[in-house]
Amino acid sequence: MAEKNEVKIDGETYDWNLLSEDARKHVGNIRIADEEIMRLKRHLAMLETARSSYAMLLKRALAKDETTETTTH
Repeated sequence: MAEKNEVKIDGETYDWNLLSEDARKHVGNIRIADEEIMRLKRHLAMLETARSSYAMLLKRALAKDETTETTTH
């Protein structure tokens, strides 16, 4: 079975072989940008998880400090 060389842009399907070299470059750049956006979203999710953990640890440390402070006074 022959492989179709199609690309979908804004809901329209185009034959890759009929696109100009300029259009092909733009499609490639869009793909690169989309991949980078996804990578950054994954990185952001990791950082948000880390921040949440740090906030939880800070709350524990503050509660421990309050307990220590009330028992020393």
